[in-house]
Amino acid sequence: MKASYTRKIKLCSLFIGLVLAQILLVSCDSSTPTNSPTVMPTLAATPSPVVRATPAAAPVQDGAVIYEAELAAISGGAAIATDHIDFTGTAFVAGYVDGNKGFAATQFTVDAEAAGDYDVILRYANGTGSAKTLSVYVNEALIEQISLDTVGSWDDWGTKVENFTLIAGSNAISYRFGESDSGNVNIDQISVSRSAGGPKATATPPPRLGGTYEAEAAVLSGGSEVTSDHTGFSGTGFVSGFSDANKAKAAIQFTVNVPIAGNYPASLRYTSALGTVQTLSLYVNEKLIKPLSFESMQDWETWGLVLETLALNAGDNTITYKYDAADSGNINLDNLNIGLLPQVTPKTTPKPTKLAIPNKTTAVYEAEAAFFSGGVQAASSLKGFSATGYLNSFTADGARAIFAVHSPAADKYLVSLKYSNDTGATKSLSIYVNGLKQLQTSLEATKNSSTWVAKVETLTLRNGYNTVSYQYDQGDSGAIQIDSISVANSSVGSARGANLPYIEYEAEKGVIGGGATILAKDRTYLTLASEASGRQAVKLAATGQFVQFTNKTAANSMVIRYSMPDAASGAEGITAPLSIYVNGVKQSVNLSSKYAWVYGDYPYNNVQKPETGHHFFDETHTLINVPAGATVKLQKDKTDTAEYYIIDFIDLEQVDAPYAMPDNYISIADAPYNAVGNGTTDNTKTIRDAIKDATAAGKGLWIPEGQFLINDRINVSNLTIRGAGPWYSSINGWNGKGGFIGKGDHIGMFDFAILGDVSYRNDGAFDAGIEGDFGTGSIVQNVWMEHVKVGLWIDSPTDGLYIGGVRVRDTFADGVNLHKGTKNTIFEQSNVRNTGDDNLAMWSEVTPTENNNFRFNTLQLPMLANNIGIYGGIDNKAEDNLAYDTVNVGAGININTDYNSMPFGGVTTLQRNTLVRTGSVGNNGIIVGAVWVNLPKAPISEPVIFTDILINDSTFNGISIYGQDIWTKGSFNNVTIEKTGAYGVQVSANAQGSADFSKVKVSGAKEGGLNTLADLFKITKLAGNSGW
Repeated sequence: MKASYTRKIKLCSLFIGLVLAQILLVSCDSSTPTNSPTVMPTLAATPSPVVRATPAAAPVQDGAVIYEAELAAISGGAAIATDHIDFTGTAFVAGYVDGNKGFAATQFTVDAEAAGDYDVILRYANGTGSAKTLSVYVNEALIEQISLDTVGSWDDWGTKVENFTLIAGSNAISYRFGESDSGNVNIDQISVSRSAGGPKATATPPPRLGGTYEAEAAVLSGGSEVTSDHTGFSGTGFVSGFSDANKAKAAIQFTVNVPIAGNYPASLRYTSALGTVQTLSLYVNEKLIKPLSFESMQDWETWGLVLETLALNAGDNTITYKYDAADSGNINLDNLNIGLLPQVTPKTTPKPTKLAIPNKTTAVYEAEAAFFSGGVQAASSLKGFSATGYLNSFTADGARAIFAVHSPAADKYLVSLKYSNDTGATKSLSIYVNGLKQLQTSLEATKNSSTWVAKVETLTLRNGYNTVSYQYDQGDSGAIQIDSISVANSSVGSARGANLPYIEYEAEKGVIGGGATILAKDRTYLTLASEASGRQAVKLAATGQFVQFTNKTAANSMVIRYSMPDAASGAEGITAPLSIYVNGVKQSVNLSSKYAWVYGDYPYNNVQKPETGHHFFDETHTLINVPAGATVKLQKDKTDTAEYYIIDFIDLEQVDAPYAMPDNYISIADAPYNAVGNGTTDNTKTIRDAIKDATAAGKGLWIPEGQFLINDRINVSNLTIRGAGPWYSSINGWNGKGGFIGKGDHIGMFDFAILGDVSYRNDGAFDAGIEGDFGTGSIVQNVWMEHVKVGLWIDSPTDGLYIGGVRVRDTFADGVNLHKGTKNTIFEQSNVRNTGDDNLAMWSEVTPTENNNFRFNTLQLPMLANNIGIYGGIDNKAEDNLAYDTVNVGAGININTDYNSMPFGGVTTLQRNTLVRTGSVGNNGIIVGAVWVNLPKAPISEPVIFTDILINDSTFNGISIYGQDIWTKGSFNNVTIEKTGAYGVQVSANAQGSADFSKVKVSGAKEGGLNTLADLFKITKLAGNSGW
């Protein structure tokens, strides 16, 4: 049928009787949805909100239930929005744009009391001027492609009625922007009713439309102010002033009136574009509720929403957002939307939990985006799959798909595997969680290869990052296709960067006292501030000086990044205590300068020469109980004997209790090995003996709690090594030696630390934490490497190594290097910082690296070189990373033909990366940008593509292109450059070749948008560029 649409109707008056009637209906029988419209006039409040015009109700059939789109499961770039009027509920879903073609989806979970035919009415907007299409899936089966007529402007809403057959119980109705669709519509809601008599669909009545309270009409204090210097706001302006100058002062208070007490949906419209998550504290009726996190937007004119459910009293309530001392602020606020009536829980008998279909709290992980190896392939020839494809070829031992899964707490979770099996027989795969087998799953045959069904299992997950693997083991039969997995009551976590298990508190944003000082911002090489996170830190130089933080969530561990003076000899450093007060109770921690301070020219040494000193900072970590809301004060007391302490930041983390040894493992501490974990006894031989016996017996090797010293590298092949957790079990190096070297296939390393004693760089004499050949079928997960030469140095013939959830800290060369010939390896969900060379490198020396990916990592403070350096290779990628604070001779991302690298081949992809305070002075005084393309030794003739890059506060240029050789097929698309110390884009005089630029936007470039000095390099400007 053709779409119908409704025009705006002016709101003339408020009818309190209508409100009271609604309240009466809800209170009398909350289990039965009412036939009243889903929109209501807004009650008066102080200050009066700006009320959107009330639309005519969408057609709602008798007994229909409304499902608001903003409460559905959205994915693939679909996003909650409020920038048009007349939507119902608290928002609508946008994001069905061409850039999200093949991905954007909104999935409603509908509960039907009985199987049968149901009328489903979609309320949508289409202001394009022509009909658009979406694909509709019911219970993961493609039903049809629907056509949605144009309805006028984007403020007008139409309806599309379809009839679907639903099963009894939970059903998933999904509107997807498929590859064959034209998309470009907004979705407001669906209503569902039984077609002709019989049982009705049931669901919790959703919140009703409330009022929009404009920020500029609220009560402002502490420096917050009304302004309008960015576009896209509603009303007459927005509120800014939540700047660092107003820290611990700025606030905005809304007064909201609701008719009855209850839990109300509240959506706060905001923008922030610093490239990092910022915070404000939420208060309701003067009570602190929680700190709110605000994801970074693409720019200051892109607005987002933070959704919360608030417990409000009947009548007036105050809702306040404050820039408290522990917050990071730097957010603009536009409006607050409150649902008019609270969400009501139906009075129904609970049903057994079902997770055959995802619900709105379910995280969906697409299989083609997972890590896969052992012959598994991505494909797209079948029908009915979601997103861009699926995985097949689970046909041999070792075939596996590893999903990086984020869970909010350690618990049991329902995990649903979406698969097809056209073999005619039940098949099986083994499921591993964090490297331990939990069960074998049986997968019944499906109608055909394009019929996708769900198999639900209960899996035990840790708090935070986990791996969930589906693997073909001996005894399995495989031969199925995997489309995705869904994890109930979970979320996928950060859009960029790692899902880190701790909260980082910058010292300069804490409370300082007693005369403590904040180091002035400085990016000049060989200055202390240049090596600090954010280029600032706090100095404690006299008794009584302190920096104090307020903890947001309960923690039982702390990491302190600090600097202190070196010893006169340099080599061993000095050791001195520092006082820690938690809620006023004193403790102390011993700090040392041994692993900081190197001198001279590259590769640096430990012979003191003060004018060339750098690598100033080190870290210490300790278990310490810090309750939620507690104050943590680092203070220089009389007993703290160092001349000064520079505090950069602290990390507070709730660490799991020690893990228990699994079955079928040999402990290095048991007889006949009897390794001693006191940190001083040499256990090299005993661990080698235990490894030999465990490998021969087909068992794993267990590292119990303790610090087990070794003095040499230990070979590993066809063995899994596991510990009680990196906070409890460590392998400690001695005299620059110690670590593990891979020598073959099927190596697993889980849950321990490798802590060396390397204090300067000596590439020939010192060891990496983990290095060598990891063959096929290997994995490294949750391993912490610190004070080693290099964290991980991986060589050929490694093919299909998965590395996830690791921490690499305080090295004196690279953090991670995927070296000559390494293939099909992923490094993800990890943190690398304070390295002596690249945080992450792919170096195609002698043999090209191929099809590797650095993705979803948080990278900080390489003392030399780049956050990410790619030196030749084929089809390599760096995606979805956060990179911060390069110091010397390095960029956020460096594409480089130097260092005897093999040529670039295939397509090199750099996409969805955020670079903050990156770039530096390079060799011979050249200026290195946040993105640095450098061709000093060889040409690049295959595509190198930069897409969706955010560059913020670059030290010099946003993009720098250098080189004596020719670069062709270069591409920059959708790159945002905000605030640079020099140019937005600079091309050196010796550059040759060409690159395409589209949607490259430059703002705040100190010396100008473009500086091109090259006669032989062509910049091709395509559509959408600005500012240069």
